[in-house]
Amino acid sequence: VRPGYDWSHAYDVSSDGSIVVGFLQNARFGTTLAYRWTQEVGFEDLGTLGGTRREAYATSADGSVVVGTSTLFALLDGRAFRWTASGGMENLGTLPNFEDASEALSASQDGTIIVGLSRDIRYNRRATRWENGVPQDLNALYANLLTNGSRLEWATAISPDGRYIVGHGLNAETMRTEAYLLDTVCTPHNGDVNYDGIV
Repeated sequence: VRPGYDWSHAYDVSSDGSIVVGFLQNARFGTTLAYRWTQEVGFEDLGTLGGTRREAYATSADGSVVVGTSTLFALLDGRAFRWTASGGMENLGTLPNFEDASEALSASQDGTIIVGLSRDIRYNRRATRWENGVPQDLNALYANLLTNGSRLEWATAISPDGRYIVGHGLNAETMRTEAYLLDTVCTPHNGDVNYDGIV
């Protein structure tokens, strides 16, 4: 653990195991620090979007891109970020009408596609995908695959090539929170991603 912090959390690792990302936590002040760790450097501070809570959740395969969430000045709720050594920490923003908070939870192998969630002030969540820094609502993009009233609330992981996304949301038919697997090349005719007869 880095001096000034009490706990460390590791959330993801590069494909060769040489780079770890996560966050350090100060129990007394409730602050966190997003880090990128290597054997040579140790804990590298990824910076902040302005606040004192920032957490790294995932990295690209080579460890050059890190994603997570950071609070802003005078705000308790965070914004999704994308970090690179050359560009530092970049605010990815939120979906329109879900502007209270956002989190980036996973990235494709090359770090160009990022998934997570956006949230409104009432804690309603929508699964979000960022491409080229632009947030996209998975519910709007793949509405044809959802039963009426169902929604994708969290996108928690993405496949290396960016095609498959998993997470959980509300199934309106059962009124339960359920896991989903989304094939992003699905059309209304091939939405059965696991060939069980159910879209």
